[in-house]
Amino acid sequence: MTKVEFMLSDFKGVGLSQEELERAIPGIGMEVEGLDGKSIKIDVTPNRPELLDFDMMANALLMFTGKRKPDAERYNADDAQSPKVVVNKSVAGIRPYISCMIAHGVDLSGNRLRYLIDFSEKLSEGYGRHRSKLAMGLHSLDSIKGDVEYLAGDGKFIPLGSSEPKSFGDILRESQKGMAYSHTVSKGNGKIPYLRDSEKILSMIPIINSEATKISHDTKNLFIDMTGTSSTAVSDAADIMACALIAGGATVQRITIEYDGSSKTEATPLLEVKSTRVGVHKAEKSLGFYLDSGKIAGLSEKMGHIGYVYGRSLVIKSAPYRKDILGEQDIVEDIAMAYGFDRIEPLPIVSQSFGAVGKYTESYELASEIMVGMGYSEAMNNYLTSEGTCFTKMCRELDEKSSIRVSYSKTENMSVLRDIVLPSLMEDLERSANEPMPQSLFEFGSAFSMRNGRAMEGTRLALVREHSKANLSEVASCVKEFCLRFYGKVPAFKDSEKEYFINGRCADVVVDGKRIGTIGEVSPTVLRNFNLSDPVVAAELSIEDEKAY
Repeated sequence: MTKVEFMLSDFKGVGLSQEELERAIPGIGMEVEGLDGKSIKIDVTPNRPELLDFDMMANALLMFTGKRKPDAERYNADDAQSPKVVVNKSVAGIRPYISCMIAHGVDLSGNRLRYLIDFSEKLSEGYGRHRSKLAMGLHSLDSIKGDVEYLAGDGKFIPLGSSEPKSFGDILRESQKGMAYSHTVSKGNGKIPYLRDSEKILSMIPIINSEATKISHDTKNLFIDMTGTSSTAVSDAADIMACALIAGGATVQRITIEYDGSSKTEATPLLEVKSTRVGVHKAEKSLGFYLDSGKIAGLSEKMGHIGYVYGRSLVIKSAPYRKDILGEQDIVEDIAMAYGFDRIEPLPIVSQSFGAVGKYTESYELASEIMVGMGYSEAMNNYLTSEGTCFTKMCRELDEKSSIRVSYSKTENMSVLRDIVLPSLMEDLERSANEPMPQSLFEFGSAFSMRNGRAMEGTRLALVREHSKANLSEVASCVKEFCLRFYGKVPAFKDSEKEYFINGRCADVVVDGKRIGTIGEVSPTVLRNFNLSDPVVAAELSIEDEKAY
């Protein structure tokens, strides 16, 4: 979740009191993080990035409280006559996608300039994966001369906040922004994407804008660019930004984008209204209570949709900024939210089956009893993790064929299903780095992979122990005791190698001639990646055979 801070006086200016905010914000699925009498901090979920903007947040709350009616058709744009954007072929293998727009009559007075900059930064950081997937630039339109070209190469300009021209290389090496986001242009082999008009460089993408196009409280007309490595993310972000500007009272115009050496052209942003058919029976079945068509239409309006009734079904129109609406079930979820989860009566569960302790539960309870008895504390982590934690920080290569990735993940922290459990425990050690030593943790859980086109789930036991004298003998003794009590057999150890263990300090665990896992001393590189200063020994055992789905 991403935190945003808005002034209470600005909400009061649009007709929302503090009491209404405290009731309505949880109603739209967000959380009030803090109130200090002057401002309010709100946790915004990744599926609603448009609510990072003040005007969009105010709009959603006004509709939820019934003070404003939704108008999905409000969010539209005419085509601008100029400037157009020409995309050079040099950006194709680096950062190929771009969307642009013009906004006239923008109000950046008071706190609005800060709100707009914060919105663009947070959208680029979260939704844009630290600018690698998406980033945006805000420019004063009045400072742009002629058409704009998007290309990659080398150059020199005066970056934002500076008074002297600097080369692209100097900016990457010396500036805070350059060092923070140099990873986003690593594929360019020295070529950096940038925008220029007929006279000057506008921005070094996605690092920093030019001082020449700097925006201020007095800026009324904007030129906005979105660039990235995902066409969907760039297009969606353009729609969201356009809607935010329109909600703030600006007039948005589409920009024509031409691709050099090709007949391809497009006009952005798209701003398409989405239509979703919702069956009343489907909604009732999901929610567990009776709703007529009119009631569903009314509840959908509270969440910003417009409902058209057709007998026992409805067509729901959603504004272009609602990128989280993918199908019927998303509308049903919004209806439940508008109705109020606290008002939904629980139904008794009618079942003819009898419960019993499952094999997994028996294995878990026995393993947990053994590990706790040896002085280990249990950790419980999410199966979803990041590529950075599961692969990069563990010095492992991501295998596209065997890894299970999350399509259209809204946050980089949950982009893959873990295929081993150890990275989760290493992350736990990183979080508890200031706690007294030794640190001894275990986790009994699932790991996932793809094999022959089928998803596989296996049950694993992983353990880590961190202290100044941790060594291979210690973890071997622990695993030996575990196997003796869990399997009733003494394991054998055979020399092995793993990327995340020290060479020569790693071994396979073998029971009845079958390899069931690996033990080892974690390599110094992995320790540094997780900011750990003491040695760590670890083991991971396969408890149950993998199941296919």
